Amino acid sequence: MNIKRKDSSCVCMNNEYVYTFGGSSYEENENESVERYNIKKNIWEIMPIKLDHFMTSQVVFKVSSRTLLLLGGNIVDSNGFKVRSEKVYRLFIDTNWIQEEAPL
Repeated sequence: MNIKRKDSSCVCMNNEYVYTFGGSSYEENENESVERYNIKKNIWEIMPIKLDHFMTSQVVFKVSSRTLLLLGGNIVDSNGFKVRSEKVYRLFIDTNWIQEEAPL
Protein backbone atom coordinates (compact mmCIF):
# COMPACT_ATOMS: atom_id res chain seq x y z
CA MET A 1 0.00 0.00 0.00
CA ASN A 2 1.36 3.41 -0.93
CA ILE A 3 -0.54 5.41 1.70
CA LYS A 4 -0.88 4.16 5.27
CA ARG A 5 -4.54 4.17 6.20
CA LYS A 6 -7.09 2.96 8.70
CA ASP A 7 -10.89 3.14 8.68
CA SER A 8 -10.85 2.67 4.91
CA SER A 9 -12.98 0.27 2.92
CA CYS A 10 -11.94 -2.34 0.40
CA VAL A 11 -13.42 -4.82 -2.03
CA CYS A 12 -12.03 -7.59 -4.24
CA MET A 13 -12.93 -7.37 -7.93
CA ASN A 14 -12.91 -10.41 -10.21
CA ASN A 15 -10.05 -12.09 -8.30
CA GLU A 16 -7.72 -9.57 -9.99
CA TYR A 17 -7.64 -6.46 -7.82
CA VAL A 18 -8.43 -5.24 -4.32
CA TYR A 19 -9.67 -1.63 -4.31
CA THR A 20 -9.18 0.49 -1.18
CA PHE A 21 -11.02 3.78 -0.58
CA GLY A 22 -10.41 6.76 1.70
CA GLY A 23 -9.61 6.23 5.35
CA SER A 24 -7.26 8.18 7.56
CA SER A 25 -3.58 7.98 8.30
CA TYR A 26 -2.23 7.16 11.72
CA GLU A 27 -1.57 10.88 12.15
CA GLU A 28 -5.38 11.35 11.84
CA ASN A 29 -5.18 12.94 8.38
CA GLU A 30 -8.11 11.82 6.24
CA ASN A 31 -7.53 11.18 2.58
CA GLU A 32 -9.62 10.97 -0.55
CA SER A 33 -7.39 8.64 -2.51
CA VAL A 34 -8.24 5.31 -4.13
CA GLU A 35 -5.64 2.54 -4.43
CA ARG A 36 -5.78 -0.89 -5.94
CA TYR A 37 -3.73 -4.00 -5.33
CA ASN A 38 -2.91 -6.23 -8.30
CA ILE A 39 -3.16 -9.72 -6.84
CA LYS A 40 -1.16 -11.47 -9.58
CA LYS A 41 1.67 -8.92 -9.75
CA ASN A 42 1.71 -8.23 -5.99
CA ILE A 43 1.83 -4.43 -6.44
CA TRP A 44 -0.21 -1.44 -5.18
CA GLU A 45 -1.01 1.55 -7.36
CA ILE A 46 -2.68 4.88 -6.66
CA MET A 47 -5.65 5.30 -8.97
CA PRO A 48 -6.02 8.48 -11.08
CA ILE A 49 -9.33 9.29 -9.34
CA LYS A 50 -10.15 10.87 -6.00
CA LEU A 51 -13.22 10.93 -3.82
CA ASP A 52 -15.06 14.28 -3.52
CA HIS A 53 -14.41 14.40 0.24
CA PHE A 54 -12.07 12.95 2.79
CA MET A 55 -13.96 9.80 3.77
CA THR A 56 -13.65 7.18 6.49
CA SER A 57 -15.70 4.16 7.57
CA GLN A 58 -17.69 3.93 4.33
CA VAL A 59 -19.12 0.73 2.85
CA VAL A 60 -18.17 -0.49 -0.63
CA PHE A 61 -19.61 -3.39 -2.55
CA LYS A 62 -19.49 -4.90 -6.00
CA VAL A 63 -22.56 -4.27 -8.18
CA SER A 64 -21.24 -5.93 -11.34
CA SER A 65 -17.92 -7.16 -12.70
CA ARG A 66 -16.98 -3.55 -13.55
CA THR A 67 -18.99 -1.39 -11.13
CA LEU A 68 -18.70 -0.59 -7.41
CA LEU A 69 -20.94 1.38 -5.05
CA LEU A 70 -19.50 3.40 -2.18
CA LEU A 71 -21.98 4.28 0.59
CA GLY A 72 -22.04 6.66 3.54
CA GLY A 73 -19.13 6.82 5.92
CA ASN A 74 -17.82 9.87 7.70
CA ILE A 75 -16.66 13.08 6.05
CA VAL A 76 -15.07 16.26 7.39
CA ASP A 77 -17.41 19.24 7.08
CA SER A 78 -16.43 22.83 6.31
CA ASN A 79 -15.90 23.49 10.04
CA GLY A 80 -13.48 20.61 10.40
CA PHE A 81 -15.89 18.28 12.21
CA LYS A 82 -16.48 14.66 11.27
CA VAL A 83 -20.10 14.11 10.27
CA ARG A 84 -22.01 11.13 8.90
CA SER A 85 -22.38 11.15 5.13
CA GLU A 86 -25.44 10.06 3.16
CA LYS A 87 -23.59 10.25 -0.14
CA VAL A 88 -23.53 7.38 -2.62
CA TYR A 89 -20.89 7.07 -5.35
CA ARG A 90 -20.70 4.69 -8.30
CA LEU A 91 -17.23 3.77 -9.55
CA PHE A 92 -16.77 2.45 -13.07
CA ILE A 93 -13.44 0.62 -12.93
CA ASP A 94 -12.97 0.34 -16.71
CA THR A 95 -12.94 4.10 -17.17
CA ASN A 96 -11.80 5.21 -13.67
CA TRP A 97 -14.91 7.34 -13.40
CA ILE A 98 -16.72 8.17 -10.15
CA GLN A 99 -20.18 9.68 -10.21
CA GLU A 100 -22.36 10.78 -7.34
CA GLU A 101 -25.74 9.03 -7.07
CA ALA A 102 -28.89 9.91 -5.12
CA PRO A 103 -28.18 10.09 -1.34
CA LEU A 104 -29.20 7.41 1.13
